[in-house]
Amino acid sequence: MLGAVFAVGVFATLVWLLARPRPPVRIPPAVRAREELEPLKQKPEEGILLSQISQTLRRYLAAVFPLPPGELTTTDLSQLIVQNEKIGPELGGEVIEFLRACDLRKFAPGPPPAPLEAVSRALSLIDRAEKRLAELNHATELSADSESNGRPPSGQRIVSGA
Repeated sequence: MLGAVFAVGVFATLVWLLARPRPPVRIPPAVRAREELEPLKQKPEEGILLSQISQTLRRYLAAVFPLPPGELTTTDLSQLIVQNEKIGPELGGEVIEFLRACDLRKFAPGPPPAPLEAVSRALSLIDRAEKRLAELNHATELSADSESNGRPPSGQRIVSGA
């Protein structure tokens, strides 16, 4: 009798272990964006494709920088990018230029003059954004180290009387 109760308990535990919900695998935003963009490389740059590419880039930027989620016009997103210090003016300018170029080609009445190479440019912007994030994280680490040591990181100075 005791053996049967033990066997039922082991069986129930095994069933519970196998049937329990697994925590979702968190895919980094850059990896997800690259996975979405790679299959689009060989397709012709039509309006729908350009829309998919720009939406992938928008979702990536919203995930890694403090941008509001949801659908924003290119003009609204451009204003948020310009105001966002974490993105920076150089990267922000390139993203805005790319999104506007996509919009022009999506809504242009005639055929575009030359391919935009939108997938390659979007992947390049993601790489640049990842470098920007690494710079920001490094600066944050230096700042945290200087606060814990009581001295500024090398190359920086503390200005008092602000």
